[in-house]
Amino acid sequence: MDRKLLMIGQRLASGTVPALTPIRVTDAGQAAGYFGQGSMLHRMTKAIDAVRKLYGLIDVFAIALDDLPA
Repeated sequence: MDRKLLMIGQRLASGTVPALTPIRVTDAGQAAGYFGQGSMLHRMTKAIDAVRKLYGLIDVFAIALDDLPA
């Protein structure tokens, strides 16, 4: 069975992937580079890594939103 997941969350300014750009994410380390260490999407991907250990392959895609300057 194909499993796909789309995550939408905030990125930090240190992230390398621009906001509103869908991208495939393979692990939490990659997400830290894409969206910034400790960002919402980075933390969400850490949880997905645990789910993969239980259920196997899950295609994960993410769309980042910028933090509000305020």
